Amino acid sequence: RFLRKVDAADEFQITHADSETVERDLDIMLRLWGRMWDAQKGDQSEDIKKVNRIMLMQCFQRGALYLPVMWQGDRPLGAIAIVVDPVKRSYLFKMTGRDQSFKGPPPGFVLHAHAIRHAIANGFRKYDFLLGNEPYKYLFGSEDRRLHNLVISTKSGRNLTGALDPRSLPSAVKLADQLHKSGQLGPAERAYRQILQTDKIHRTALMGLISVLQAKGDTKGAQKMMQTLVAEN
Repeated sequence: RFLRKVDAADEFQITHADSETVERDLDIMLRLWGRMWDAQKGDQSEDIKKVNRIMLMQCFQRGALYLPVMWQGDRPLGAIAIVVDPVKRSYLFKMTGRDQSFKGPPPGFVLHAHAIRHAIANGFRKYDFLLGNEPYKYLFGSEDRRLHNLVISTKSGRNLTGALDPRSLPSAVKLADQLHKSGQLGPAERAYRQILQTDKIHRTALMGLISVLQAKGDTKGAQKMMQTLVAEN
């Protein structure tokens, strides 16, 4: 009923993200998501948005993102991000943002209905709401599926090979910089050295370690790191 109302009204339109609009549409969705969740998520909010932007953009680049946006004229009312799985013929709902001040047809509900119609038209068999048992999901005839989480770790509790995984380095650098800026030179030095154990010529870690060693008065250590940095450049 809501979808028919939107289809029939000239003031509304639903667009699909393409190569020219995907950056804008992701910005819209994450901005609206932030209005809904920033206060509750607190300091984690920006990291959540950053991680999802990277992940969803990579999905788009691989042809695996469906991102419809509902508009009232030039005003974006809502957007939903769906990961497309062509092998299992599934649409996987990942994230949504909507304008909670809008009093018309509920944008999130309309976009889900629109996406389900789009999935059917393209031969997909499943629309998966993934995590959460919010009441609105059952209005689409959803069925519960119980999920189980597995935590896998090494017997020793240490990283494989005894060093940081290369994929963790951006987070490690961020943590090391935070320690450095807060004046915790010992922990910051250990963090930078762990990064360099995995990537011996990591420029940011080298520069950070040089600064820490200089602050500690270790001129010879700083000089050695500087030679490594200069040789790399």
